[in-house]
Amino acid sequence: SIEINNDIARFSIFKNQELHLVATNSNQEAADFVSERGEGVYAVQFEVENLDSTISFLNNNLNDGILSYDDKSASVPSEYAFGVELQFVQESEEQAQLASMLRFNEKLEPKAVQHAEDI
Repeated sequence: SIEINNDIARFSIFKNQELHLVATNSNQEAADFVSERGEGVYAVQFEVENLDSTISFLNNNLNDGILSYDDKSASVPSEYAFGVELQFVQESEEQAQLASMLRFNEKLEPKAVQHAEDI
């Protein structure tokens, strides 16, 4: 585990991937989510190759006021993303090197690539 306290338990899964379990006792947003939807996935965070271009793309393709962002991250609220908050952060240099070596896009079927682009 990375962190455990009364509010959150964070676990390292693999490299930069983490699982966060959030308690509802001190997090009103989490409490509202559980009250409305029951237990489940609240948010998914993506490491992106270029945060600035991701923000630009989302701003150009979403209605005004939906995307919130700063110089470290961007997020799309759950009400605009099928009930799950989408978070975007700049990928680390290590992750970029790994992705470059594996070239994921070349291994994806064209239909999978098209689906990802349509989202």
